[in-house]
Amino acid sequence: STGYDMVQKHGQRIYGGPPPDWSGPAPDKGTEVYCYRIPRDCFEDELVPVFSSIGNIYELRLMIEFSGTNRSYCYVRYTKQEDAREAIKKINNHYIRPGYPLAVTRSVDNRKLCIKAWPPLDKEIEEDVVNELGNVVEGINRIKYQTRGWLEVEFSTHRLAALARRQLVPGNVVLFESVEIKQVDWADPEGGCDGQESQSKIISVRNLPSSTSHLRVGDMFNSLSGGQVNDVVRSGNMVLVTFHTQEGAKLAMDRSRDLEMDGIRLEVSWCSQRRLDRGCYSSQPRTVPSNQPAGPVEQLLAVCAGQGWGTPQYSLTGARQDQVTGQQVYQCSVMVPGVSHSQVRGDWSGDREVARVSAAIRAMQGIVQASSELYTAQRSQQHHLPQPIVQMVPSDRQVLHPPPTAQFPFSHERFNQPN
Repeated sequence: STGYDMVQKHGQRIYGGPPPDWSGPAPDKGTEVYCYRIPRDCFEDELVPVFSSIGNIYELRLMIEFSGTNRSYCYVRYTKQEDAREAIKKINNHYIRPGYPLAVTRSVDNRKLCIKAWPPLDKEIEEDVVNELGNVVEGINRIKYQTRGWLEVEFSTHRLAALARRQLVPGNVVLFESVEIKQVDWADPEGGCDGQESQSKIISVRNLPSSTSHLRVGDMFNSLSGGQVNDVVRSGNMVLVTFHTQEGAKLAMDRSRDLEMDGIRLEVSWCSQRRLDRGCYSSQPRTVPSNQPAGPVEQLLAVCAGQGWGTPQYSLTGARQDQVTGQQVYQCSVMVPGVSHSQVRGDWSGDREVARVSAAIRAMQGIVQASSELYTAQRSQQHHLPQPIVQMVPSDRQVLHPPPTAQFPFSHERFNQPN
């Protein structure tokens, strides 16, 4: 036993926080990392040894679904800033299982919320406002008045800020018996509230060579962010790149200083316009090191290429807000062009890449089931049959494939129902 306590509340399982024999305040900013691409059946027994190999863990927060599986990401806070930096260097792209490299970046560690109150609160009663909000949420450090009725509220930790964001439901909270909470959202960690949604997930790229396509820009920033690009669109003379997370966007921004394309220096800045319409980012399939087994997405691509079915087509088919955690969750589907009625949907996930992997797993399961049923049917009709087509996939297991004209043997409607 490690001696760490572990509790589950508010949609997350908390390991430590604080660790055994800890005294004093929690570690300051810069000690937390954000880890995603975690297998959905992977838990603390696998994660803790990996992260504790770098240094002492103060707290590990793993996001949990209703079903008991994880939400594919966690936050790990160390006791020292240098351990957090070392974890990013050494654990990013570490294979926690064959075919499952973890992605580790700096956590934004945002502790600020923007709250719009109406009618606007009087600046002279700042202490009263802190006390009044303190009746609803905990951990408030200070407040700062902004324009047009907005308040910037800073909390002692990101976890308490996230919890407050779920508790301060607009329309349900009234302060001083007359002031209503109209809107609550994350504040820009480095700035304030201006009534606009924080755009820390969108980067604007200008001064591009005239012949450059937006997809090429997307590929470049996908590489800079460790596969975190969600969408890329051209808007006039610039390209807007949207990322899955603030961490991914900040990582790309940090790495894009003095960035050039075809000898021309690019102008990279944060975008100030409202969020773009979301869709799955489509680019060339990502490659994995040749000495590492491929994941489900790469396996499906290899199977389809080998059978002449074409490249699997992925799309975002659902997005909603989880009622318990308040996190945005997504569902992706995949369609194999050479196989009729083959569109299937994966599980809901808070990480779009994991949602994409889930769709690929469902498709692979369909291929296995179709081949098995086809082979069984043929055996019932004939006494002597050649073996069905077998292709080895990188996970060291055999997968049976139906002919190109086969259909997946499950109902199209069945897999189009939300979980």
